[in-house]
Amino acid sequence: MNPKEIHKNPFNSIDDIINDSVFTDMLRKNINELKKSRENRPEPKKGFKYKRDWYDRMKKDNNFNFDYFIKNIPFIWVKKSLLSSEMRNVIKFVCDKSLNETLSIKFNHFKQGNYTV
Repeated sequence: MNPKEIHKNPFNSIDDIINDSVFTDMLRKNINELKKSRENRPEPKKGFKYKRDWYDRMKKDNNFNFDYFIKNIPFIWVKKSLLSSEMRNVIKFVCDKSLNETLSIKFNHFKQGNYTV
């Protein structure tokens, strides 16, 4: 690929995105940030409890991890996923955020003249 092609379209397929080292690093970072934000929530008041939500369900089934996200995002991006809409929305949000960060990093490297990102 020449530099102009990289600028226009750094990825040719979903597999290219999933196998990109910058994307996987961003995905791991975003999953860990989301885990930390949920683990740091305060205890509910005495006599109250938190309502179970997507995080609790994913954590209970051991699905809140990098491998689960990578396995399911291709199907979500092409709208062929059999997951619940709640799970699809969570995975899509985290992966879309990671992709945006990846493209931003690649664009900044491109602007600096580094074409090998």
